[in-house]
Amino acid sequence: MSKSKRKPRPKMPKVCNPDTCDNCEYIGEGDSVCMVTHNIVLADWMPTDDFLRDCPYHKQKGRDGG
Repeated sequence: MSKSKRKPRPKMPKVCNPDTCDNCEYIGEGDSVCMVTHNIVLADWMPTDDFLRDCPYHKQKGRDGG
């Protein structure tokens, strides 16, 4: 009997969430700004070029900062 191979897990999308990150502030109409870098990270609920770039929340938690 052969061993079954594990299937790789699908990667979960990275989400900048104002509810979980103390540095992310929701400013309305689907926009969020990082209060540390002062960059808009979500515009109309879509990630911007600054999304998770130099994110202090992800660095603090030891997560991949993107």
